[in-house]
Amino acid sequence: MVIEIGDRAIWQSKDPAFNDRLHTAAQWISDCDSYHAACKENIQVKPRRLLDLTLIEETDRIKLVSTADITGSVRYATLSHCWGPQTSKPPLQTNHFTLQAHLQGISISELTQNFRDAVTISRKFGLDYLWIDSLCIIQNDKADWEIEAANMANIYRGGYINIAATASEDAHGGIISLASVSSETRCTRIHPSTSGVLQARHEGMTLHL
Repeated sequence: MVIEIGDRAIWQSKDPAFNDRLHTAAQWISDCDSYHAACKENIQVKPRRLLDLTLIEETDRIKLVSTADITGSVRYATLSHCWGPQTSKPPLQTNHFTLQAHLQGISISELTQNFRDAVTISRKFGLDYLWIDSLCIIQNDKADWEIEAANMANIYRGGYINIAATASEDAHGGIISLASVSSETRCTRIHPSTSGVLQARHEGMTLHL
């Protein structure tokens, strides 16, 4: 349940259902698309690679693609996440050894929970593409890292939405599964002012998932 103040949805329940939160975020983003000129800023610089999510429902697989092969403008989500301490198993990565395989496809079962949830949320918003640093940058390629690091601000700025898995201490905590945890619990270890967050582009509106 939500109540509205003006045209902005505000939570009535202290712990609304995850799908209700997504619905409200979708309404906010629709407002951005319709009424906010700043949200329509056209960022010309794109990531070198994105994750193509279009076949996930049919095949349970995503794949790495070069944006040079995508014509026209691209709407994509970005993921902000914590890799975790050295004692934690790192997330799946693209490197020289896995690059060709990832271009062919990545099974959803290979992804850590943060990545799986980011895929789910992206598809809920009708997005076909997702950018995740560990998969879209070749991790053991210094030149690729230097190019993408210099472009990092534009990559996030150009994203349609940013999904921040700040409630998770590492790559395995997830986003959706932590949605019902109180904001006080979720934010204390990671950031003093945020929890699992979906950010609605450039307007500055933030939905705590």
